[in-house]
Amino acid sequence: MDISVNSVSKSLCTGCEACSNVCPTDSICMRPDNEGFLYPEVDTSKCVLCGICLEVCPVYHKSVQKNIAIESYAARANLNNVREFSSSGGVFYYLAKSIIEKDGVVYGAISNRDMQIEHIAIDRMENVRLACGSKYVQSMIGSTYKSAKEHLESGRQVLFSGTPCQIAGLNNYLGRCYANLLSVDVICHGVPSPLIYKMYLANLEKQFSSKAVGINFRSKQYGWKNYSLRIEFRNGDIYLKPINHDMYLKGFVRDLYNRPSCHNCMYKGINSGSDIKLGDFWNVHKSIPYIDDDKGVSAIIICTKKG
Repeated sequence: MDISVNSVSKSLCTGCEACSNVCPTDSICMRPDNEGFLYPEVDTSKCVLCGICLEVCPVYHKSVQKNIAIESYAARANLNNVREFSSSGGVFYYLAKSIIEKDGVVYGAISNRDMQIEHIAIDRMENVRLACGSKYVQSMIGSTYKSAKEHLESGRQVLFSGTPCQIAGLNNYLGRCYANLLSVDVICHGVPSPLIYKMYLANLEKQFSSKAVGINFRSKQYGWKNYSLRIEFRNGDIYLKPINHDMYLKGFVRDLYNRPSCHNCMYKGINSGSDIKLGDFWNVHKSIPYIDDDKGVSAIIICTKKG
């Protein structure tokens, strides 16, 4: 009988990486499949069949739901430059600021030097901008659950942001509530294939004869509602296409290359266990017209008393 995450169906595994973070013998590695999505692979020569990986797996054990959806708000940053580098209203920037000012640590997804999307720890305000804005590809959690737990155990304030399934994985990994943890997830559309993203970038690098060095999945150069994908290249060239003209964005919004588990998401709504959920307040002009200047408005759902 297989008592490891090897038995988890690919159609259900979210790639949250809770299992690889918790394994006491480091016998679980995350390996990409033929679509580029990471799945756990167990080294049976190191595995001691303790079953801890299944205990933290959200597929087998859903995290305790503490969400009660207390309030919802529309909000935007007062500083326009904050909204410029944010996908919606810039609320995440101020949440991160409040944590770092208390000598805390913020975890979020960034685009690294290799143009891969990964989670990192941030404890300086000048680096918060890296984690702002949507990343339309599944991020690599790496060992950030372990790192976050170490900071929580030491008493530091921690803000951990991610997709709903990543927050569910974090909660299961931690195994208990921490008063000094603020968890923030997003109103998620799904996570696209890292391999499709890599192929897309490679094609553009060939077209521009230069390496891509920066990406903004939600540029507001043409406005918040008509957002664009903007890529900077080492030779100084810029690629900029609005959502209805860029093939990657068009495929993303049509669910053409999302992770299999996204099509039967267990964490949609307020089922991840997060304290705060953030997203775009689309159609805000219909209910609160004075707040909409086409530079971005955030929808904020407060899911717990802590949030």
